[in-house]
Amino acid sequence: MALAKVQLQVHIENDEALCDQLCGKGLKVVEIYSEWVGPCRSVLPTFRRIRQDKEDENALLLLTVCAEKCEFLETAIEHRGHSEPLFLLFR
Repeated sequence: MALAKVQLQVHIENDEALCDQLCGKGLKVVEIYSEWVGPCRSVLPTFRRIRQDKEDENALLLLTVCAEKCEFLETAIEHRGHSEPLFLLFR
C-alpha cells in the first residue's frame, strides 16, 4: 500500500488562494521570492527536511509567492526587489 504524498509547497497566485491556505491548521510559512535570486531557489530542500521531521502532516506548509508577478499581497509589493527571500509566518 502506497502512502499518500504530503503536500509541502503551494504556489499562491491570488488573495483567495492565500486565504484558503491560511485558514488550515498548522504553521504556514509564506515565502516571497524572486525567480532570479539564488537563495530563494535553495529554500525548498530545507523546508522539506524540516517537514519530514514532523509526524503531523499539518505541522508545516510552505506557501510561495513570486514577488515579480504578485499584485495581490501588499507585503510582497512593498518588498519587491528588496529583502528576498522574505518569510511571513502564520499559525
